[in-house]
Amino acid sequence: MRRPNAGFPGQDDRLGARDGRDLRGTISDFPGLEDRMLARDGGGYARINLAPVRMTVVRHGWRGIGSTYFLIASVARYTGAMRNTSQFLLDGQVLPDNPPSMVPSVAISPSSELFAVSCKNANRVYVYDLASRAVKRDYSNPSGCFDHPHALAMTDRFVIVGNKMDPEDRPATLLVFDIDSPAAEPVCQLVTPVPELREAHSMSLHGDRLLVTYSGTGPGALASYAFDHDTGQIGEMLDISMDWFAGFGAPKGVSFNAAGDRALVSVVSVKAIKSTLSQKLGRARWMLSQEQGAARLRRMLGGKLRELLTRGRMSTGEDTTQGNGIALFEVGTSGQLSRQPVAVQEMPHYCRMENIHAMGQHCVVADPMRGEVKLFELDNTGLPGRELQALKDGLSFPHDAAIAADGKTLLVSNYGLRVENEKPLWHQFTDPRSDSVSVFLAAEAAV
Repeated sequence: MRRPNAGFPGQDDRLGARDGRDLRGTISDFPGLEDRMLARDGGGYARINLAPVRMTVVRHGWRGIGSTYFLIASVARYTGAMRNTSQFLLDGQVLPDNPPSMVPSVAISPSSELFAVSCKNANRVYVYDLASRAVKRDYSNPSGCFDHPHALAMTDRFVIVGNKMDPEDRPATLLVFDIDSPAAEPVCQLVTPVPELREAHSMSLHGDRLLVTYSGTGPGALASYAFDHDTGQIGEMLDISMDWFAGFGAPKGVSFNAAGDRALVSVVSVKAIKSTLSQKLGRARWMLSQEQGAARLRRMLGGKLRELLTRGRMSTGEDTTQGNGIALFEVGTSGQLSRQPVAVQEMPHYCRMENIHAMGQHCVVADPMRGEVKLFELDNTGLPGRELQALKDGLSFPHDAAIAADGKTLLVSNYGLRVENEKPLWHQFTDPRSDSVSVFLAAEAAV
């Protein structure tokens, strides 16, 4: 189902009202009138009935463009009473004790007592006490078996890690560590059973089902696995959904909803902005500084030359997919995944959304290009609806965000990269360092 976008910068908050006449039935100011939207179901379309909402629509809103009508927050009136929601205030930064390293993921334990952080370049994973922010466990190589750790998920006893792999010429590996055990080695190592799946980008755990998104140089995919809470073992792959991503974009973040029957997946176009010459040269210089960097650079240039000879041209770096958005997939009790999303919220512009995390009736989405994380209330379709807060303080190319189950803490992982022309300068860190975890604490405020 493709629905009007809400809350992201530049998104379309339109109600469909133009010239004061046509409301298209999207928002009704008449009690009892059904709000209907068209949802694509396979090859056809089906009517979806949504709960009616009473709102005041006025012209010349704060996002007014031309004759389009927008909602004004101060005059919007809901049929129900306005609720108090938690606003989050920056309380500090946690800087991992290693050389500069992108911090792709953060995860909070169900008890809201611990949190885990992955440091990709440093090949480290830390577990912290959430209250004191003191390090409880520090996992590193060679015992950690890390290869650019990226994705994270947690229970109160185990931390699950997904390796990105560098270079991405092998299937991604999944690791599980027992936090209560003094052992520094993983209790489980699983090689992704589909060989072409590379970067394990994001994870979400609900009951005994583990979801993993795969991105990077391989095909985009959403996969489900069995997980044993007693032993920490990852079992067989239960299901995989791949084909839809090939036509839309690369899956990035994934998060179960509260009921555990659906998963929100953030999807992004892989090549939406051209790299500048300085960015290409910077990437080449960085590769040469790494172990076996010259060989890797030769392989990359060789691939570009083969592309030129076979296609007659090299890739321009332009967007080759439809767009960016958030897709909602069905997840069965045995891990079955719908082959297509049941609903899609599209973005009309490139925003490079990264990870997404839902907790209760709220979710947070990281947009590193704009250096912000947005907090939303989920609407009755299960997708992000009303924007509650845009967090920017202390953020530097934010990549992941997580809300504690008790609602008191919101954590954001930062890559700490410089950004030029809306494109990150990979491996060029800010000075002073900002590759960190930003800690936000809840403060009650009326919305």
